[in-house]
Amino acid sequence: MDQLEYLESERQKIWKKIIELDELIQKKTSDYEKEAQQASRKTSEFRNKTEKAKGNAEQFLSECQSILEELRTEKESLKKLNTSISRFYHTSKGNSEALQKDLDELTRRKSELENQINAVEEIYAGHEELVAQIGKLSSISTQASDLFNKINTLHKQAISRKEEVDSLYYEIHGYDEEGAEGEEDTHVEGIKDKLDSTFEQLESDFQELGKKVEKIENESKTNYDNFITSKDDSFEKKIKTWNSEYSRIKEQIESLLPNALTAGLSHAYSEKKVKEESDSKKLRTQFYVGIFFLVLVSLIPFLVSINLLKEGKEISEVLLDLPRLVISILPLYVPVMWLAYSANKKLNLSKRLIEEYTHKEVLSKTFEGLSRQIDELEDHDYDVSSELRIKLLFNIMEVSSENPGKLISDYNKSDHPLMDALDKSAKLSKAVDKLTGIPGMSKLTEILEKRQKRILNKELAGIDEALESTENESENA
Repeated sequence: MDQLEYLESERQKIWKKIIELDELIQKKTSDYEKEAQQASRKTSEFRNKTEKAKGNAEQFLSECQSILEELRTEKESLKKLNTSISRFYHTSKGNSEALQKDLDELTRRKSELENQINAVEEIYAGHEELVAQIGKLSSISTQASDLFNKINTLHKQAISRKEEVDSLYYEIHGYDEEGAEGEEDTHVEGIKDKLDSTFEQLESDFQELGKKVEKIENESKTNYDNFITSKDDSFEKKIKTWNSEYSRIKEQIESLLPNALTAGLSHAYSEKKVKEESDSKKLRTQFYVGIFFLVLVSLIPFLVSINLLKEGKEISEVLLDLPRLVISILPLYVPVMWLAYSANKKLNLSKRLIEEYTHKEVLSKTFEGLSRQIDELEDHDYDVSSELRIKLLFNIMEVSSENPGKLISDYNKSDHPLMDALDKSAKLSKAVDKLTGIPGMSKLTEILEKRQKRILNKELAGIDEALESTENESENA
């Protein structure tokens, strides 16, 4: 199509040039009129030839393009045939014959195309501008020739690939050679036949190997039974030897038991320390849980007050209701506080016991080393070593005789914080009574009692007012 457009544009330019020449001729004198008319006739004749040549060129160009498309189609088919030849051996022969036919057809079409191109060159031999177009057609013909050469090369490659496939097939499956007259055909073995024979040989070898393994198994079983019998006798002898050795070592251990006293004490203290550490972790967790729930219970009045304010209640009414809310959560607050208070008290006691058991464990472990060092001093100064040994034994006995349970005092009293507060207040009153016997202190105690009563009366009055206001509100409601 590009070539047709180019020819059309050239024709229009020529025709435009002819019209311009015609106008110039008409403006000249009459001397050139005849010559102009002849030129016009030649121009018309040339235009007709050009249009005719253009039509023929377009026809030839369309034929060339169709042939080129056919060549491309044949090229793609050859590629597909090349792929199919490598994959399918039995279909390669038929495809090769079809490819040969296509190649002959292409050769015939190429010759026809060359004849047509020669005819076009003869028609446009005298026109310079069309010569360039014919040159393009010649280049197209050259490209067609190149495609033909490529197709021929692909055909040769396909034939060589077919031969390779044949050789590979014969190498794998083998082939039959025709014998002479009166003789049978001989079969040449391929890789497949060799593999089959090798497999049969391996199978027979495997059966023989199984028989040998069975024989070895029977022999091994017999040898094993003989080995067990011989080893039983040797084991009995060794057991007797070990029993005598055990008795000897046992007597030696029993003679050394007094030295193991400190090791036993240190082990016992270590076990108690580990148990107390475990209890301490539980008590610490219990204390943290108690504090957490105390915070939650303490947030109840605050959250209720916020909710009442959101519902539109006055802040003064919320503040009046706050004491009742605090009193209402006391049944929740007191048990949780009791739990946290008791856990804290037991946790402190557990820490003290852990330190006590650690101290006893360290002293028990150092006894053996100190006693050995004292034994080494006997060679130099017997009196000093005896005195040190006595002091060491006295200290160990004193430490061991101390009962860590004495730290658990007031075990018969409750851990309730309220009871603890009452107990402390009673102790305070007793202390105050004792202070009254001191000159000048009675006046001080009276002032303290009056101040305490005044504060107490003030608090009671506030509670009474809150209760009365609550009753009035309930009656009004």
